[in-house]
Amino acid sequence: MTEDRALRALDLATAGLSISKIATTLDTTPKEVKALIKAGKKQDPRAYDPDVEARRLDKMSAALWPLASQGDPETVGVIVKLIERRDTMDATIDGDLAAAVKATAKLQKAHRAQVATRADTE
Repeated sequence: MTEDRALRALDLATAGLSISKIATTLDTTPKEVKALIKAGKKQDPRAYDPDVEARRLDKMSAALWPLASQGDPETVGVIVKLIERRDTMDATIDGDLAAAVKATAKLQKAHRAQVATRADTE
């Protein structure tokens, strides 16, 4: 396990690639990828900065919000995951997650109604 390979696996995981995609990219097994990521975390010279992570999540949420607010189910699912991740970063639970889940359910219901209406008119 080389240092470069471990850091490469960590970078790919940080970029959001799945374990299986990283395994394909690095021509290795998912089990080896998990070990590489773990090793990469120990070797990574960059310090974890929760503020940078929070800003990154906020930017992703803002970029996806227009699609989510139109009820796109996949985008709504991603937004929920981003909100969940953001909530785990906070020291206290302030109820935002429950409100987000409720809003998500409302958006999905509206989207299903739109899809049904379009199907009826076609």
